Amino acid sequence: MNKRIAMHALKRGAHHQGLTPRNTEQIRGFNNQKGAKPFAAFKARVTHRIKEPRGAQQFTGDELRLQQLVEHNLGFGSDRVEALFEQAGRFGAVGRPNFAGKWPYRSLSQSRQCGTPFAPNTVNSMVGRLFPDRMNQWGFEALSSTVFPSFRNLPSMLSAVAGISVAIWIYLIFARGNFWRASVRDGSRPPTPARWPSIAVVIPARDEADFIAASLVSLLRQDYAGSFTVIVVDDDSSDGTAMAARNAAKGEQAESRVRVITSHGLPSGWTGKLWAVNQGIEAAQMQQIQPDYFLLTDADIVHAADTLTWLASKALVGEFVLTSLLAKLRCESLAERMHVPAFVFFFQMLFPFAWVGRADASTAAAAGGCMLIRADALRACGGIESVRNALIDDCALAKVLKTRGPIWLGLTDRVRSLRSCEKFADVKRMVSRSAYAQLRNSPLLLALTIAGLAVTFVIPPLLALFGTGPERYLGFAAWAAMAAAFQPTLRFYGVSPLWGVALPAIALLYAYYTLDSAYRHARKQGGRWKGRVYADASIPR
Repeated sequence: MNKRIAMHALKRGAHHQGLTPRNTEQIRGFNNQKGAKPFAAFKARVTHRIKEPRGAQQFTGDELRLQQLVEHNLGFGSDRVEALFEQAGRFGAVGRPNFAGKWPYRSLSQSRQCGTPFAPNTVNSMVGRLFPDRMNQWGFEALSSTVFPSFRNLPSMLSAVAGISVAIWIYLIFARGNFWRASVRDGSRPPTPARWPSIAVVIPARDEADFIAASLVSLLRQDYAGSFTVIVVDDDSSDGTAMAARNAAKGEQAESRVRVITSHGLPSGWTGKLWAVNQGIEAAQMQQIQPDYFLLTDADIVHAADTLTWLASKALVGEFVLTSLLAKLRCESLAERMHVPAFVFFFQMLFPFAWVGRADASTAAAAGGCMLIRADALRACGGIESVRNALIDDCALAKVLKTRGPIWLGLTDRVRSLRSCEKFADVKRMVSRSAYAQLRNSPLLLALTIAGLAVTFVIPPLLALFGTGPERYLGFAAWAAMAAAFQPTLRFYGVSPLWGVALPAIALLYAYYTLDSAYRHARKQGGRWKGRVYADASIPR
């Protein structure tokens, strides 16, 4: 038997018998010490002469504990542990490592007791303590090739992921319709048309007593030169929405231009909002003056005095069948400052407004808070009934209308939302209502979306903070790119530019809300809004 094998057997036997191990030279005479009887069998197998111990100096046994703990945690034998030490070039005559410093083996023991794997950074720390003078030369490289073969390609994998993140942001910034500039807005007023079209404003309202009066008053005070009427559809409200609307019209002395109707139940196959809109359009078509356009807006939206004038001018000049303004959302509380600009940024990234306005592009989107629709185009595509079961009704309607002509969508300061999201739970509820429907209720698309969010937003800052080498610089580059791209939207909402640095954390929150949306859908609670659940609502195609 080889001399080293015999020594290793003696050392292991001493540990398991509870004896105090000595250094390797002293172990050679272990059979002569007190309590050495358990080693009689080993002595019989040793064919060479074992010398007497040179002294009585006790040894703490750190190297034996370290070897055994490493063997236990990593799951391989002592030969590979010794190979690590041999590669370090720090072995003595019989294979004992010379310790440059005390190794904190207790952390390894705790790791073993908890059943946790032996982390690479822990092993790096071990190597650094055992061989501090050679750590920079061979530490992780020797570790990955000798102890952790599976981590051998980790640096190159991280560099590849970082490169993908940078490539994604190069595409988003230079080849995604310049969405990040937030430049598609309602700028100067378009030329005045020769004839002003008639407009019917339809407001579906369900439990909106707190907002309907302000919304209705802002519409009644429009400076529009053409004729327009307002129809409020009370969608089975329980808070006196209809009465609040009538009182607002009376206060403006405009009862003749406002009509408040009550929704007649919710038939199967319809969402509540679209059924209310459909009834409002039918009521408008029964008027003496047939409308040329319908303005679909929400009960929590207020309009500047020139909103109708601007929309009608824009629609006529561009011959748009749909002209939509993304209402400026409230952005005052912490939850709103964190989520609202990011929501608008993500929406523009998903539907670049420049592409929405191109007739040769398939991208179609709209903002349900303010949509001016040409009446003949709506009839030609089947009316509201064509999207009656759509959960994301504004984008679904935009997709249908774009088959009939060009559409336009832009940012605005003219149209504002009064609804607040004071708490994070309010934002979560709003996003979770339709996030999974946007992914067509597909687990595959959900997985791809989460992976895409991770690579695009989450991984770059992690690599920048904890990476080394090229991946760290690439992570910083991607992180800086996303923070810079977020600035125009932050300026539009008047919040601190430092929120750009926090965009990865915000994206992580939206990923969580998307997962929550999928969870709600699995529990048949998807699409819950104001007491109604639309678990079987149709999804965008």
